[in-house]
Amino acid sequence: VVLPFPPVPEGGAASRCALGLLRGLEARGTSFRVLAADMGSASPEAPPSDLPVEVMGIQWPSRGQARAERVLSPNSLLSRGPFAERVKQLAAEADVVHLVDSRTAGVAGQIDRPAVVQLDCVTLRDRKLEAPWHEEGRITIELLRSERRACKSARWLLASSPEVQRPLAVSWPHAHVAVAPLALDLANYRP
Repeated sequence: VVLPFPPVPEGGAASRCALGLLRGLEARGTSFRVLAADMGSASPEAPPSDLPVEVMGIQWPSRGQARAERVLSPNSLLSRGPFAERVKQLAAEADVVHLVDSRTAGVAGQIDRPAVVQLDCVTLRDRKLEAPWHEEGRITIELLRSERRACKSARWLLASSPEVQRPLAVSWPHAHVAVAPLALDLANYRP
């Protein structure tokens, strides 16, 4: 499992859902390893020590490099450099690679194992496409380009709901699109 963030109980919603996914895999006896990118997360919390999670710090590009990346290949930071190399090393030992989010999907074409790309939202379902001279418009275009890059080469897509699955299946008929609802680790939500 490749994550663009560390899976921690007090992290954001995506982090907590990733933790639920890992707990579900563990409960079903599935053998797995996790590589999580830490792009300067605000949470000082470490992933649970009983899970096989390797957190790798990511060096942010310079301001100029970041701007160029946003234009040329948005959200592709994790698809190159030491993080991508580590994904390739770990993938060599895996049967399937689960890439969570379009930020990790860029490595799919670099590994020689089946890979599933998990998307929890569809950009144009959640955002309005505005003119690029508005910041919201630029962000939407970057997210859309990143999502399209992730889906274009994916053979298997995993959607978080039927509402996400339907537009993915229509837009990307070459891919098998399955639905797996987001999970939560119930141990963190006891009364």
